[in-house]
Amino acid sequence: MRSLLGCAAVILVGLTACKKESSSSGSTVPGPAVEPAGAQGASLPTVVAPTVTPEKGKPGAKKANLNEAVTELWTWVGAHLDELGQVQTGKEPAAEELARKLDAVDPGLTYELGLGKKPMEIIISADGKKELFELVKQVVASAPPLEGVKVVAFRPRKDPSLKLSVGETTVSGTDVSFTLAEDEARQGQIAVRLYVKGLTRENEESVRGATFLLLEAAVGEYDLETRLGGISVDPFPEKPRPGMKPLKDLPAALDRFGR
Repeated sequence: MRSLLGCAAVILVGLTACKKESSSSGSTVPGPAVEPAGAQGASLPTVVAPTVTPEKGKPGAKKANLNEAVTELWTWVGAHLDELGQVQTGKEPAAEELARKLDAVDPGLTYELGLGKKPMEIIISADGKKELFELVKQVVASAPPLEGVKVVAFRPRKDPSLKLSVGETTVSGTDVSFTLAEDEARQGQIAVRLYVKGLTRENEESVRGATFLLLEAAVGEYDLETRLGGISVDPFPEKPRPGMKPLKDLPAALDRFGR
C-alpha cells in the first residue's frame, strides 16, 4: 500500500472516499490510497461500502475460516440481490450487511455497487492495499453465477473527464494533463507527472486529493498500484512540457508505454 499524508473527503461520481496525499507542492509521492467514508447524496451510479461496526482485525491477517467466510458472503449476496439492487446511499441495511460479510473475509477489503447498469456490478476492492490483491482475485473467482450481476475485481477505470469535488474545491479531468517516464527509482514501473490548472499553495491539499482520485479513475485500482511508481502533482505550466497530454489520453498512453 502507498505511504501517504493528509486526508480530504472527496465525492467522485457517487463515490465518497477519504484520499490521502502528499502535503508539499510539486513533490513526488509513491501514490494514493482510498478509504471509504460512506456515500453522500442519492440516486448515485456508484455506491461505496459503508463503515461497519464490527471490530476490525489487521488487514491481510490469515483467517482459518476464510473459505467459509467467502462462501457465506456469496450465499448472502445471492439471497439478497433485490435489496442490493435498491441501494442508493450506502446506508441501507443491505449495504451495511454486505460490508459486514466482506469484513468477515478480511477487514482490508471493501466494495462498490455499480448501479443503474445491467448487469449490476459488485466491485470487490483491496482499497489500494497491494498485499490483498491475490485475495481479491480469490474472492471474485469464488463468486457463483448470479442472475443480473457482474462481479468485478478491483475498482475499474472510469471516465477521467468527470468533475470531482473536495470540500469547496472542484477539479475537472479536463483541467489535468500528464507526462509519463520510466521510474528510475522503481525498476519496471512508470513515473507520472500531473499538471493541474488552478493549483496554488492555498488550495494544494484539496486539489491534490481530487487529482489523485481522478488519476485512479483514469487508470483503475490495479494499474495504479502495479504499474505506476512515483506520482507528482504540479501547477499547470505556462508552456506545454514535451510529451504533455490531456488526462483523457492517459489510459491508452499507459497501455502502450514500454510495449
